[in-house]
Amino acid sequence: MTMKTILAPLAGAARDELTLAGAFTVAQQCEAHVDALFAKLPAAAAVPMLGEGVSGAMVEQLITAAETEWERRETDSRRAFEAAVGSFNMALHEEPPGPTTATAAWREEPGREDEVVVHAGHLSDLVVLGHRRGEDEDIQLALTLEAALFRGSRPVLLVPGVVGQRIGGVAAIAWNGSAEGARAVADAMPFLHQADAVHILTAETGKTDPAVADKLADYLAWHGVLAATRKVTPGSAAVGAALLTAAVDLGADLLVMGGYTHSRLRELILGGVTRHMLAEARLPVLLSH
Repeated sequence: MTMKTILAPLAGAARDELTLAGAFTVAQQCEAHVDALFAKLPAAAAVPMLGEGVSGAMVEQLITAAETEWERRETDSRRAFEAAVGSFNMALHEEPPGPTTATAAWREEPGREDEVVVHAGHLSDLVVLGHRRGEDEDIQLALTLEAALFRGSRPVLLVPGVVGQRIGGVAAIAWNGSAEGARAVADAMPFLHQADAVHILTAETGKTDPAVADKLADYLAWHGVLAATRKVTPGSAAVGAALLTAAVDLGADLLVMGGYTHSRLRELILGGVTRHMLAEARLPVLLSH
């Protein structure tokens, strides 16, 4: 698989800077095209349903306020896009075929971000979402992430912090033999082929067969990727925390894993590796479902 089209959803929020940095970094590694997509919800749709006792004047005020807010978000997103294009020296190009270099284009579509990303993501090789670790939970980001994974059926690269000059120089794979993990490995092949080192991490739990790591290493070897295996003992720590710590200790700048290998409801109630990564990841994480 080659990576040639990258979708970077923008929201007029602090995460836009990280989204663009992650998307442009990958684009330059793969000579790919980035669509910076701003989904603009119509003002009337952004206003909550109101009861009969609310006056027409109040409704108009709410719609005007919503229009002002969406105009601000669009302006902030455009500024972030233009700044990132200049910083990364990206070529602006809208129609294929583009030049044999990394390119970018601005797109705007009406609708809610998660719904728009699902349809746009169908024809994208990767969706990139920035998220500043430690900030208040971004509900729309969570909706967009799940929509891209479950309904868009595309891998998502979550970028939780400052991006280096490269993503995937040292790649770690959180592996338990699941179907979701297998999809993540396949989706990550462009990164794995470019990596200087690849590590397979398996948590020593009763749910993971110890032999799965060696089987994945053999599979990768057939694809020309040499990978080392490492067992992770969670002890009293959560599995997600143990895997993340191991990846950081190895100097990884990319973690590859299956997303929501358990049901979303179970992850919501009991927690899980995916939810831990969303909250605590300190390096880019490629998720597939």
